[in-house]
Amino acid sequence: MSSNIYRTEPELRLDQRFLAATVGAVAVFLPVVLWVGCLINPPLRQSISHCYYMPFFGDVLVGSLIFIGTFLIAYRGLLPRERCISNVAGLAAYGVALFPTSGPGIAEGAVFARTLANVTVAANGDKIEARSLGYFQLFPGVDYLHFGSATVLFGFLAYCALCVFTRRSAQNPHDAGGRPKKMRNGIYLVCGVVILLSMAALFAKRLFGLDAEWNKHSLTFVFETTALWAFGASWLVKGRFFMKATFLMDGAELNERSHR
Repeated sequence: MSSNIYRTEPELRLDQRFLAATVGAVAVFLPVVLWVGCLINPPLRQSISHCYYMPFFGDVLVGSLIFIGTFLIAYRGLLPRERCISNVAGLAAYGVALFPTSGPGIAEGAVFARTLANVTVAANGDKIEARSLGYFQLFPGVDYLHFGSATVLFGFLAYCALCVFTRRSAQNPHDAGGRPKKMRNGIYLVCGVVILLSMAALFAKRLFGLDAEWNKHSLTFVFETTALWAFGASWLVKGRFFMKATFLMDGAELNERSHR
């Protein structure tokens, strides 16, 4: 009896669509939350990754990336190679979260309660003061691990949008080529192209040394936000987050919703 529990109780099964929509929502709202954090504690950081050094909001960044990475590792996909690539992408998300980017990215500030942060605690009478010894870095060159992890992560997300999500569904072959599927594919293609263009812009910045004007306008933050929004939009559509948008849903999905 216990061996059949997951077949007889479907509500106990892992809802991959719900998790996909949740991950998409996290990706969409993360840049907004960090931007609000920059308004509270100005200035606007050079990149989203530089928000790692912010009190509290750095923890939001790390926690969100760990959540995304955990989902990607748990994500099964439809083919064995997709599961393998997804596992690598999940580990890459962990790498982005745990390996900080180079440069402080802020004018000043002590980092409180950051995981593994380089902080001293000195007693001054009855008062305890925490002071940063400098911006935390695990070891020289750790930023290359950060950039490499980010490249793998965004590369996987572009691959999903362009190659995985656009594939015809073996579970629903009659509806897979219909108008709703074509509209979803159009959204996936746009999202994938936007991710790739954002990545190309970030690579061009490093390749041509456009630091001065680029950092002045926090363009890395802008392009990372654009890529995250494209990633979030594609996974929200994949998870059918827009349940009221019936023009994006296949016939079988509409029938299933009507019988709930």
